[in-house]
Amino acid sequence: MAASKEDGRLPAVPRFAIQASRRGATYVVRALGELDLEHTEQFRRAIEEAEATDALRVVVDLDGLWFIDSTGLRTLVAAARRNAGDPSRLRFTRGTGDVAAMFRLTALDQTLPFE
Repeated sequence: MAASKEDGRLPAVPRFAIQASRRGATYVVRALGELDLEHTEQFRRAIEEAEATDALRVVVDLDGLWFIDSTGLRTLVAAARRNAGDPSRLRFTRGTGDVAAMFRLTALDQTLPFE
């Protein structure tokens, strides 16, 4: 990798990012990196923005996360509760590695609307 500055330091890699896109009737919110207390508010807003659209389906893609804490889990539970009246509209991916393990550990793999 090439240095980004004259002093030779590499650019900082963001710990968390969100990519949002619309594909036809589906709105996808993709979370990348570490979802923790510092980033939960940004994540909540992104999901709520997707919910406010006329998309028939909202998918929250968690496959790009390598960490999720209890505040991130609470954000997912709150989104699921907001959409309980239309349970087919909002779906989550299960994530991989430690993220998927966290869903199993908390038994949320049995209650959240996963794809």
